Amino acid sequence: MKLLLRLLPILAIFSLLTSGVVMAQDVVELDFSIWAGCESSEGVAIQNAIDAYEADNPNVKVNLICIASDGYQERISAMIASGTNPDMGYLNEAVALEWANEGALLDLTEYFQNDPVASARLPQSFYRYGDNQILGTNTAGEIMLLFYNKDNFDAAGLDYPPTNAAEAWTWDEFVDVCKQLTVDRSGNNAASEEFDPDNVDTYGCNTGTWWAAFHPLLVSNGADIFSEDGMEVVLNTPEAQEVFQEIYDLMYVHHVMPTPSAFQARQDVGLETGKLAMQIDGHWNTSSLADVEGLNFGIGVLPRFDEPITTFLGGVTVIFANTDHPDEAFEFYTYHNDPEFAPMYSDGLWMPLNEEYYTDPEKRDAWLHSQEGVYPEGVEESVVDYTLNYAVQAPIYWVKNWPQIMDEAITPSIEAIFADEMSVEDGLNQAVEMGNALTQGRWVTP
Repeated sequence: MKLLLRLLPILAIFSLLTSGVVMAQDVVELDFSIWAGCESSEGVAIQNAIDAYEADNPNVKVNLICIASDGYQERISAMIASGTNPDMGYLNEAVALEWANEGALLDLTEYFQNDPVASARLPQSFYRYGDNQILGTNTAGEIMLLFYNKDNFDAAGLDYPPTNAAEAWTWDEFVDVCKQLTVDRSGNNAASEEFDPDNVDTYGCNTGTWWAAFHPLLVSNGADIFSEDGMEVVLNTPEAQEVFQEIYDLMYVHHVMPTPSAFQARQDVGLETGKLAMQIDGHWNTSSLADVEGLNFGIGVLPRFDEPITTFLGGVTVIFANTDHPDEAFEFYTYHNDPEFAPMYSDGLWMPLNEEYYTDPEKRDAWLHSQEGVYPEGVEESVVDYTLNYAVQAPIYWVKNWPQIMDEAITPSIEAIFADEMSVEDGLNQAVEMGNALTQGRWVTP
């Protein structure tokens, strides 16, 4: 009996130690990769979300893997080849579709179908392949918008751009405003006969020249980049040619938008400096503009040719097929881009995926107005309503062989047009001819 009493403390300690070993063994570890530095604002925000998640879920440890955006895909490819890839992570949209089709990514169809909250994400945000299978959704929503410097408009005595898509400027109205906001070094605007296009001080607009900038303008004019079956590049239709000619004319006829060479030569052309009045860019630009001290900026809807339209786009978060913990990975998947836990939404970097943040006033206000000075007035129309009622899914969600078509056919041709090295007609015909040799259709039949 005395021996047993002496052994009780030892047995108790042994019991605690062994139970600790069991508890440690029960902790699930997930590796999550992002294409941002761990010290960046996004990296810090993600780590804070991870810390909060781990506090609520002590049985899960999430290891954040930060990889520079340049070379991210190559690094993940090498990790897959060596069997050291993360459980989940960011991925380029086109690459994700290819890898899902090859079986490298987890099919999340049943996970979404069995999760009423996750399944209520915006329909534009889903990436599908094969037999309408779901590989995932956007990491966050994004649309293309018209950002502007209010001080430029005030100085010119002009009304701000519309925030209501139903009242969007026509293209001609947009050009007229660009002219009034473009000023040479003598103070003459581009609508004046005295205007000197060789000595522009402030440009009225910059539409951008990459695909996401011109895609909504194409759709607005009844055109697109690809045919509906993905088998043809259709950039040389009359409607598409009109759009590209109008953008070209902004630079070389009206002189209200910097040419690529002028933009590269001058380091001061931007909304932040007041040397640019309007910029077509993605919603994510809200965050960086809000950080500029003293910048009085606004957000309007894009100008239209026919119908008011914007483009919905964004990278995708995926779960890799060889994860040992698919259930835990999906649980964190739905957590990491929940506005309730991730500050990137109220910071103006990300847009919510769940529709309730667009339709529920309380949740919408928590997103848009919980941080003072981030979102300007009018975003209930220019961001929320615009997304719900006027946003079309970018073709990168469904076109096969997107990277090669863009890199080898479309982008070089468009760049040649805007560098004034090819005519609009010749450049678009070249894009079509080269692109049609590379098309492979679409990932899912509509």
